[in-house]
Amino acid sequence: MIDTCVYIDAARGKMPAEVTAFVATSQIHHCSMCLGELAFALGRLDPQDARTQEQAGFIADVIMHVPGHRVVEPDDEAFIEAGMAAGILARTQNYTHDGRRKLLNDALALMTARKCGLVLLTANIVDFDLLTQLRTDAQVIYYRPN
Repeated sequence: MIDTCVYIDAARGKMPAEVTAFVATSQIHHCSMCLGELAFALGRLDPQDARTQEQAGFIADVIMHVPGHRVVEPDDEAFIEAGMAAGILARTQNYTHDGRRKLLNDALALMTARKCGLVLLTANIVDFDLLTQLRTDAQVIYYRPN
């Protein structure tokens, strides 16, 4: 399953060749929460900005071409586990208000991947390293963007 940053890195051309090859040859699942983050970014784009058309086109294309049978959704258990994990880390790591929201989304993606038996691909080493210390049975593959 791919994290939101994977879509963004691909759009910006910052995806390492090895990661691009890995994604191209893997059965990819998409988290509805990550797709929601992309949709939020799409809605936030400034129509007056010259870069918006290209960025909006890429995001809309990704969202429209995700096969429905490859979308996984967090269930009640994932929401509860994610909320608890994000709350613990927000308290112990002094996350900002905005950081807490992002951390909850990351936790939802991780708990959803874990519950579905999927490995999560992300460049967000800091947050997911902390989350996997709380949920040691979750599987994550990390990469560094170019």
